[in-house]
Amino acid sequence: MDGDSAVPVALDGQFLIVGAPVRGREELRALDGAPVFATVESSGSEPERYFKRLRLAGTVVVLESIETSGRFPPIVCCLTASPGLPTLVQVAPVKGGLFQC
Repeated sequence: MDGDSAVPVALDGQFLIVGAPVRGREELRALDGAPVFATVESSGSEPERYFKRLRLAGTVVVLESIETSGRFPPIVCCLTASPGLPTLVQVAPVKGGLFQC
């Protein structure tokens, strides 16, 4: 993991233990409010990967920082291609983290 948007749950340099990517909408709905490892793609750019908390509202997905100070804005994306918004490509549940020694 790289960054501070999940402090104190996960620290910069830790390794995340990630489950299998979810397949259907019911599995995605079960992750609402949970920490996830998400891949987001915008047209014309490389996919970006995030460790965030997933919030689902219909076809709109909000990936919010686990850190609660408000320093890191949420990422708003869609489940299907939509003009002006990135697309959520893949989501996997985060099972835990490992500290570096």
